[in-house]
Amino acid sequence: MAYKGKKLSYQVRCKTNSNSLAFHLVEGPAGMKVSDTGLMTWVPQRGAVEGFEPVVIGIKGDDFNETFHSFDIAVISKLTVKGRN
Repeated sequence: MAYKGKKLSYQVRCKTNSNSLAFHLVEGPAGMKVSDTGLMTWVPQRGAVEGFEPVVIGIKGDDFNETFHSFDIAVISKLTVKGRN
């Protein structure tokens, strides 16, 4: 879940026999980044539409095989708890 105006970080992890991995963003919202180590970061802008943003991260091993990690991120304005003011 991502809150508008707040930084979201997510470390992609995977099991592999490769000695090294390369990560890259295949699909994601504007401003999202994925580091060489698989750390995804994003700050949804305050004007972003609430809903789900699809994300696809490509992971390539030193054996040149590639796999993809895909998921959706829910974007909301703020956390609300029903029954509380």
